[in-house]
Amino acid sequence: GTGKLRWRDRVVACGLCLAAAAGGLLAAAAPVPWSILCSVLVVAATGMLQAPLNRWSSGMIVQAPLLAAISATTGAGVSQPLVALGALAVGMVLVLVIAAVLGLQAPPTPAEPRIALRHAVATAVSCGVALGIALAFQIDHGYWLVVTLALVLRPVRHETVPTARARVTGTVVGVVISVALVIVMPTAAVLMLAMACVLLSIAWGIAADVRGSTIFATPAIILMASSGAAGAVVEFGLLRLVLTVIGALVAALLAALLYRADAPAAPGGGEASPVES
Repeated sequence: GTGKLRWRDRVVACGLCLAAAAGGLLAAAAPVPWSILCSVLVVAATGMLQAPLNRWSSGMIVQAPLLAAISATTGAGVSQPLVALGALAVGMVLVLVIAAVLGLQAPPTPAEPRIALRHAVATAVSCGVALGIALAFQIDHGYWLVVTLALVLRPVRHETVPTARARVTGTVVGVVISVALVIVMPTAAVLMLAMACVLLSIAWGIAADVRGSTIFATPAIILMASSGAAGAVVEFGLLRLVLTVIGALVAALLAALLYRADAPAAPGGGEASPVES
């Protein structure tokens, strides 16, 4: 009756996201080619978790597939996985506390069981296939495909395309900012600004602004991954942009296909628009 998610629901969502990251790390530790298969299965499983939780509120554990993908892709280089998981858990608690203090918790938006299930299946299959391709062909930072798919594909069709546009435009702006920063500023200052971008990205994310969050998350990731080197920034930036555009287009196509498959037949033989939650 408060119009907000219960603390129990938020804790469950955070726990599942943490389990997704742990599953990705375990998959990365397996020998090839089993690590690829295990990674795909973990990401697909986290995608299917969307079904029951989207019935509480859409997008509750949208981060789970992307956390699993990032952990599975980069986990082989993590020397202390328990420390990494502990840091992630602390970060999740801080985000929950900050959101509660600032009153930035959006009201729950439950999805119909049928819509929640089809979204979960689409997420599981698309994210699993995307990660499998990225790992099999050793695509640098291929997890960005999964990140875009997981964040853009929404249970409700009319939310997917605007989210895709916001992600792409935010990425373009973020790449331009990254290149401009390395041209005009010294490396030490650039890396300090990257940390500031992390905080700004979290702030916009809590406020549910996809474009704003992406604008600041993009330079943060690119600048830190490239250590502020100009040539590497351009390379990482273009790669992120390409993968983001591909992921957004795939998500929009999936949304259109799901809409057509889900639309009930109208009396005149056409299609009527489904009622979406």
